[in-house]
Amino acid sequence: MKKLKLILLLFISFAFVNSASADGEVIEIPPTSGLKGGALTDHGLFKNYRKLAEVVIVIDKSKRVESKSGQSLTVFKNGQFVKRYTISSGAETIKQPNPDIDYTYLATTPTGYFRPASSRAYEVYHSNTWGGVSMPYALFFVGGIAIHGTKDINNLANNVSGGCVRMFTDQAKEVRDYVLSSGSSNPTYLVDATTTSKYDESVLLIRSRVAGNMVSVPRIDRYTGEFNYNKTIKSWDTVIIVGKGSGCNKLPSELCFK
Repeated sequence: MKKLKLILLLFISFAFVNSASADGEVIEIPPTSGLKGGALTDHGLFKNYRKLAEVVIVIDKSKRVESKSGQSLTVFKNGQFVKRYTISSGAETIKQPNPDIDYTYLATTPTGYFRPASSRAYEVYHSNTWGGVSMPYALFFVGGIAIHGTKDINNLANNVSGGCVRMFTDQAKEVRDYVLSSGSSNPTYLVDATTTSKYDESVLLIRSRVAGNMVSVPRIDRYTGEFNYNKTIKSWDTVIIVGKGSGCNKLPSELCFK
């Protein structure tokens, strides 16, 4: 009996290790084991959240000290866990991208259920707001907020971004490619464009957008996760869920992973 208890204790300890280290190592563990209270399936629509689409991406924007899955992005495909990655989400503070321009905003990663924005997946993307900074493999999902690669790898696992979801660049490509794979079987192609920043005409914005293989999918309600089958958009068969593993008192219960 003591031996059995020891085995069970070791198993439980392993299941609750951090899902991804700051150096980008991905540890493939059961996808809900690090979430406070056990599982996403305790909450309403989360009972079937893996089946909302062919590809489901769950982003926990909690701080690492608040939630074992904090600052992570988890990918599911066809209802099965694929990988969990370390990220950097919005700093949740006021930021001023350019000290010479009187423009500030709250750098937050919005919570809710989202579809990838129509025709807004990229190989190459340079930010207009942030003076042409590179955002490789950008995948936009709400307004100017995207999942993308970053050179600022020392800040991964900390919420310091301007609102986007930063990742190791090779991992951002993996995630974007999972999303692209959830479209039709048609081949994709690139649409190249170059423009100048509206804030500084000396800054060139080079962009290479991925086109093709989108399908008609029902719109999803940001706050409830319900599909509106009367309204469709061209996108990929993917749903992106952003929530927190802690500090949920101001969020809808469906977006609290505790």
